[in-house]
Amino acid sequence: MLILAVYKIRKFYKDNNVLEEINTKAMVMHVLAFGGYTLVLLLLEPIGICIFIEPYKLTCLVLFEYAVVPLYFIATLA
Repeated sequence: MLILAVYKIRKFYKDNNVLEEINTKAMVMHVLAFGGYTLVLLLLEPIGICIFIEPYKLTCLVLFEYAVVPLYFIATLA
């Protein structure tokens, strides 16, 4: 959805011949940040489901311990 929105914004500027006013770098950074945040959420979801279904299963807990810190760090950066 975000990529479609960025495409429509760019198309609007291109159709009105005001491409020099669009900040392409900021738009790319926005897409990358949102994409990184979304990716982290998609990676954390199965771990959360695993812990919800079997809260005392060692595999789920170990996976959570190793995955949550780097993924939250990436989400914070995004």
